[in-house]
Amino acid sequence: MDNEITFTLRGLLVGTLLVLSIFAVVFLIVLILKLIKTISKVNRILDEQEDAINDTLEEMPKIAKNASETLENVRDISDVANDVVSDVGGVVGTFTSPEGPAGVITAVASAVVSVIQIVREFFDKDK
Repeated sequence: MDNEITFTLRGLLVGTLLVLSIFAVVFLIVLILKLIKTISKVNRILDEQEDAINDTLEEMPKIAKNASETLENVRDISDVANDVVSDVGGVVGTFTSPEGPAGVITAVASAVVSVIQIVREFFDKDK
């Protein structure tokens, strides 16, 4: 009795490919089953939330319009704020310049101090 088993390279490759094909088919079947389960969950959620989704979609144009109006108001407020800041800068510049009220007050104070010194010297001479 001659019990010889012969393996050829071609036979080994075909066997390996057959086993790999079986694993790939099983993997694809499991993947498809999970995909079907996920899609059915998504469909159930969409069915349960259909009213809320429709309400939200109906409100979207109003929300977009309100956002646009808000942006316009922000732009207007920003423009007014820029004008006020430049006006305040001009007023502060006027007050702090030598020709402005601060300069006038300084000049008047200097004149008053000079007059007081002259009057003091005048009375000090009499003593």
